[in-house]
Amino acid sequence: HKDRLYLELRRTMHATELLDSIPPEPASVIALVGDERSLKTAVTNALLRVALPNDDDAPTRYSGKDVDMKTVRDELLTISMWGDRRVVIIDDASDFVTANRAALEKYAESPGKKSVLILDVKTLAKNTRLYKVINKKGLIAECSELKGAALSKWVQEVAQRSHGKAIDRDAVQLLIELAGSALG
Repeated sequence: HKDRLYLELRRTMHATELLDSIPPEPASVIALVGDERSLKTAVTNALLRVALPNDDDAPTRYSGKDVDMKTVRDELLTISMWGDRRVVIIDDASDFVTANRAALEKYAESPGKKSVLILDVKTLAKNTRLYKVINKKGLIAECSELKGAALSKWVQEVAQRSHGKAIDRDAVQLLIELAGSALG
């Protein structure tokens, strides 16, 4: 309950924080903001495990350059015959968001109850109505580059969580020095 309360209070967080506390029920509208592809992939996969727990279910993916809002809305509002929930992912959604901002704002205000819309964007200005609506009703995951102490902490957490290994600070610094700070 503590993690759920924390998530309800904080609707915008860095992807690394979100990965530590994926909610049992995903928000209906999620924006993955930034250019760190590996974090976007990790968050998307974690959300899909919760939203579509049946291995037979799959999300519907569109390229933001090739889809219109009517197609997306129809997909989101159609009741699934096989699963409990519909998930629509718009990859490279920056152009899609620009072209459909008003319709997205309207949808985010009152999204489908059994649908999840994931928008993969490079940027989403905090002073826009869309950002504010998603921040209030949905979830914004900041998928930006990690630097300094945050990167070191993340490397240590991943080593422990994924590999059951502890890695000391000096080894982390050497690893970052040799491999660089890109996560992907």
